[in-house]
Amino acid sequence: MSNALKIGSLLQGGRYKILSVLGQGGFGITYMAEQAGLERKVAIKEFFMKDLCDRAGEATLVENTSSGSSAMVNRFRDKFLKEARNIAKLDHPNIVNVMDVFEENGTAYYVMKYYGNGSLASKVESEGCLTEESAIRYIKHVASALDYIHRKHINHLDIKPANIMLNDKDEAVLIDFGLAKQYDSKTGLQTSTTLVGISEGYAPMEQYMQGGVAEFSPETDVYALGATLFKLLTGKTPPNASLVNNEGLPIDEMMAKGVRRKTIGVICKAMEGRKVDRTKDVQFFIDGLDEGHGSIISTISKAFTRFISHYANAIMIFAGVFFLCEFIVFKFNITLPHGVVLLKRILLPIVECAMIYVVGVKFFSDFKWYFVFANLFVVVSIIFHVLTLIYPQYYEYYYYRILCIVPLCFMPQTVIPYAFMATYFSFRMLLMKNYDEKMFIILFCVECAIIMFYFYIRKTIQNNDT
Repeated sequence: MSNALKIGSLLQGGRYKILSVLGQGGFGITYMAEQAGLERKVAIKEFFMKDLCDRAGEATLVENTSSGSSAMVNRFRDKFLKEARNIAKLDHPNIVNVMDVFEENGTAYYVMKYYGNGSLASKVESEGCLTEESAIRYIKHVASALDYIHRKHINHLDIKPANIMLNDKDEAVLIDFGLAKQYDSKTGLQTSTTLVGISEGYAPMEQYMQGGVAEFSPETDVYALGATLFKLLTGKTPPNASLVNNEGLPIDEMMAKGVRRKTIGVICKAMEGRKVDRTKDVQFFIDGLDEGHGSIISTISKAFTRFISHYANAIMIFAGVFFLCEFIVFKFNITLPHGVVLLKRILLPIVECAMIYVVGVKFFSDFKWYFVFANLFVVVSIIFHVLTLIYPQYYEYYYYRILCIVPLCFMPQTVIPYAFMATYFSFRMLLMKNYDEKMFIILFCVECAIIMFYFYIRKTIQNNDT
């Protein structure tokens, strides 16, 4: 490649030595290099806009093709550096590890771990289409990475076999975040303005439209994930989005390879032309592939998680209103029919436990320990409710706890520390022979202090992350 650095070129004062050119796209050139001292191979991506940048002869300096393009090139070089630093903050086994970022030769570079086993694209090219089991295994690795970045409101926007490398454990690793966009977690609007790229066959219709990916949309990456699975199973690149939208996917090609109808249905659903008709997120996509292969308990658990995830906001609002009504009924001594009393006694633990799972799905899905303790809390909560039925004279404390839970329904990050401590103190109250108002006040203050401390810890961690 005439625009690439020459073999043997040195970067960062000899720290990196260029060994070969791995590839070139519209926005950059990727090299294999050797890192001096550690004597290991690394991959280095150089910012180089093919249509607006030039490197003459043996020179290393990157120059703009015209003075009028300088502002645009500089703007996107700054964004290239910003995106590289953002990727470096990601910590996931199926996402490329960025180890260094620097500016040199009038452009910018970032250094990544080198994967010598090639990409899924090269694997399909050399071996042909993969078995369904093998293809789904790789897709699950990519889906795990996508689920991770989607929870951080990042769209990759360039999922394809060429951007999926294989590590030494034969696991898929997602690379090339050059087109990725960061979105505001509250508004869902983009906070980065990288150019919209098109990978024919893998990009859905919205990526062809002006402003089509201006809002956070997991469905866009889901389309590309389905298209990637199609490629792995058939060895052929899917038709472009316009043809898929008008004529549908060529499912005969998948059927000819012996692909299960269930898998074909999942791919077709993921590649629907309209986002509203498409699989909503990668977890739904993977759950569709897993259906029929798990235990009954696993199937029920996944269905429950999907329900919680989809209706999370509605559940929390319902819980807040429900608990507030409960306290009003108690405080003003409103008499309810026996059937209504029985119904609300049944709903109380269900609503409370649903809150815990909502918090887990929305805020703590990165932490496996959360769900371990969440399940423990569900058991403890059910036991507690049974005990309050046996010892109704101590039920009053629970109503005061309900009043405290109401604001937590609208600040769900605090539910988990509150719930555990409140349950613990509730048991303490049940074991007391006499109800003590002073003890209640002390316990209530302790619970509030725990919540405030928890807020402080979370804020400190978030500030350190940013």
